[in-house]
Amino acid sequence: VVSVAGELNGMDGWHDILLPQAWAQKLDPTSITVWESEELTYPYFVGHATLANKPSRTVSFAVMPTGDVDTEREIQMAKLMGKTGFAPEFIESKEFKGVTFVLMESPGTEPLSTVIEDREDMSPSLPLLSISECVKIMTTLLQSLKVMERTGVVHGDLTEDHIYLVDGGSHAVITDFRHSCIGGAGSSLSCSVDGSHAAGSAYRQAPETADDHPDSVASNVWQLGLVFARMFFGGEVPTESQIKHAFPFETVDERTVEGRRRIREMVRDAFSVQRATHYEALAAEHGDLMEIVGGMLDTDPATRWNADKALSAIYEVAKKRRMLVPMPREPPKVAEDWMMAAVS
Repeated sequence: VVSVAGELNGMDGWHDILLPQAWAQKLDPTSITVWESEELTYPYFVGHATLANKPSRTVSFAVMPTGDVDTEREIQMAKLMGKTGFAPEFIESKEFKGVTFVLMESPGTEPLSTVIEDREDMSPSLPLLSISECVKIMTTLLQSLKVMERTGVVHGDLTEDHIYLVDGGSHAVITDFRHSCIGGAGSSLSCSVDGSHAAGSAYRQAPETADDHPDSVASNVWQLGLVFARMFFGGEVPTESQIKHAFPFETVDERTVEGRRRIREMVRDAFSVQRATHYEALAAEHGDLMEIVGGMLDTDPATRWNADKALSAIYEVAKKRRMLVPMPREPPKVAEDWMMAAVS
């Protein structure tokens, strides 16, 4: 039992939590911070800490219910993606009295959501990020997306809260794979047609899933396109509250297949209107970037840009504008071979 600071069970302060004895000795108890997430509520939670013998090294951990499908998926995908260098490396997991403790490397930085500034006004304007910073971030994330696309991994909840920039923004690490799946794989990790595998926010799901199409790598492209749109449009990409405001007389339950389908339809309709307004305002000066975002947000997955096409286009933009961007960063060959074998 370790006494740690954080917010659990609706209370902010000090809490006594249970950790594996080896972890309690390995982690610096004064550095441990815990909190609940939307998916994990007390007595399950997440947290981070530094190692007692190496304060510069940060690790993340999750306390999850043993046997839960999301727990198993998180562990399996952490083992797979951690080998590529584009996700936190899996360290170990332990089970004790119906609870699973998962320990992983931590990016050690703030998520991208803290970099992107939300806006309260409705006027189209660029965020505080400079265009060169936006291009650098886009390049970094498209490199990560290319690896996921090549191995068939569908994240399921790819938002700015689950993206971390490291090494000064020259590399991206993607976290939280508990809603992920493998497109076309005939296993427990395969993507289901009704989207029931993914409990990620229905407000961020690709529009084709509203028509009973299974998630695919094209879904990753759509979700990352929304992240890029937020970088340019501030907080104008439809949020849950904005959708509910736009459709005040509809009540939907995103816990059901029908509810998720309706929400995705609402997002598709609301975003198409907002996107047209913002594109017109930005296309004159930044048409090359808007073309990339527009290609990634094509509502038809068959014609939607893939990671390779978007990455090639962003390199052309950087070359034309004489901007420095991260060079292609490939995962270690042995790691990719291991991952492909594991997926098979």
